[in-house]
Amino acid sequence: MPVPRCDLPDVAWVSARDGSRAPGDLEDQAARYHPARHELTINADFRAITDLTAHWRPRYRAIPDAQRVTDGHVREWCEQILVEVVLAAHNSIWDPEQLDALLSPASFTAALLPRHLLHATIQTRLGQKLGAPRGDAGGTSPDSRTRDLPPGRAAAELRRRTGRSQEGRRAGSGHPIIGSGQSGPEL
Repeated sequence: MPVPRCDLPDVAWVSARDGSRAPGDLEDQAARYHPARHELTINADFRAITDLTAHWRPRYRAIPDAQRVTDGHVREWCEQILVEVVLAAHNSIWDPEQLDALLSPASFTAALLPRHLLHATIQTRLGQKLGAPRGDAGGTSPDSRTRDLPPGRAAAELRRRTGRSQEGRRAGSGHPIIGSGQSGPEL
């Protein structure tokens, strides 16, 4: 069995906001891989990335330098997932057509869509780096015990505390993925 190759690709983050990504390029896609350059171009404007940032920034807004730290952790963990797709492809025995599909923008986009584990990881890392979330200069809100949990865990914790069952949790239930009628979770 061949020894796995761990040749990390160069990574370039691009964004329409700073002009490094042309309008229409990688629109609503996570990334593109350039095999000839062994480079991964990541779209900082991709909605899963911006949703994660928008979710975590307000929770730490009362902490100095938290925006830089929050943005850095979101980028780090999204990049980790996308680089792992490249590494997995390079260490596979698939035919060229299958490798092209695995290294396509659609594949990178799909890799970032499941966000529950990303939320849990980012929550842990931000807690280690910044401490407990502090969105305002003090005080707590009624949902302070669940607001920083990923959406599925927050709902489960609320059901546990209120004694509500899973029944009726599908269409129209307000579930962040299944019943909201939106294309993705509201973070």
